[in-house]
Amino acid sequence: MGSYTEVVLQLTFLPNTPEHVLAAFSALATSLPDDAPPLPAPHQVDETVDWEPTDEVSDPLSDPQPWLHDWSAWLSSSMTVSTTPHAQLTWSRTQRWVLSCRWGIKSWPESILPALQWLGPHLEGFDQRPIVLGYMQYGGDARPALVWLYRGRITLELLTPEDERM
Repeated sequence: MGSYTEVVLQLTFLPNTPEHVLAAFSALATSLPDDAPPLPAPHQVDETVDWEPTDEVSDPLSDPQPWLHDWSAWLSSSMTVSTTPHAQLTWSRTQRWVLSCRWGIKSWPESILPALQWLGPHLEGFDQRPIVLGYMQYGGDARPALVWLYRGRITLELLTPEDERM
């Protein structure tokens, strides 16, 4: 049967993020301030390709163009009624593009993480210490898995001990 994971993230893009990366999420932009730079048009996605952001169907790490998928639809939807989806790309007061999202998928955190790791080099963090980007709450696990960014690399920290995982 399987369980669902609620994914909650806030991603701050670096100022030099390539347009093709921002285009993967530009459909999520709403009511932008006057000082926001223009966003690239969203990618035209091949809707005949059956894709989802897990490594259960394919290997996301071998995808040469991970930005050419329907990220906007996935990040703004939920496969479970217990997660109210939300996704928005905004121009922040710090002059950065910020993506915040909450979505649900029938999978587990370790399966979702590889599909997100391509974003690491394009996200703002600190060289001195890791920062938390959000969390993934899997099924009946007592604690969430934290999503970290450190030196351009996105990792996962499981807070529920292995013997207590559902």
